[in-house]
Amino acid sequence: PGAGGAGGGAGGGDANTPQIEDLLRKCSGSAEIWEIIERHGHSFGKQHVVAALYQLGLCRKYERGENQAYLTSALVDRLVIFRPKELTADEAARAAWALELLVDFSTDSRAYSFAIELGREALRRANEFSTTQMATFVGALASIVKDSPEDDKLVADITSAFSSFALGDGTMPRFSPEELNAWVSFLHAAVSPEQPSGGGYGSGYGGGG
Repeated sequence: PGAGGAGGGAGGGDANTPQIEDLLRKCSGSAEIWEIIERHGHSFGKQHVVAALYQLGLCRKYERGENQAYLTSALVDRLVIFRPKELTADEAARAAWALELLVDFSTDSRAYSFAIELGREALRRANEFSTTQMATFVGALASIVKDSPEDDKLVADITSAFSSFALGDGTMPRFSPEELNAWVSFLHAAVSPEQPSGGGYGSGYGGGG
């Protein structure tokens, strides 16, 4: 058990953070995720909510139905309690990826507002993201806001700000060639007409630890 303070959120859960996240990562279905929430939900902090949503997104490939919809709703209800600025870059990327995959934004304005606030935070804190984290985040947010020209500008601003940062604002690039290539590849894929919108890139990032 390491330093637990960064977790924030519900009291008493920090000491169990690594164990709960590990349990969530091992889940292969929504029933298992629900079981963990019933046992440990009282001590869920933001990192647990994000981990549970993310794992549910991965399970989405194999499952459908009311069980998952109810679980998504319960987790989103908990997620929007936290302030977007409390999420780390990695948590923001995973949360956006999961929300894009799981939520019907036409009926959930709170989740949409939360996603937009995450976007504003990403614009302010672009220097905290890795290239794969930002590719995941921008890919998800672009899909979330695709019907809103005003919010689509936010995606363009984030992309531009991160590109300037990644390339060193005209001086030395801040990432290795391999990392920069991941971002450039994402940008090429994003403008390619045959590329489906949303989380294709994110699901590759998603397997990471």
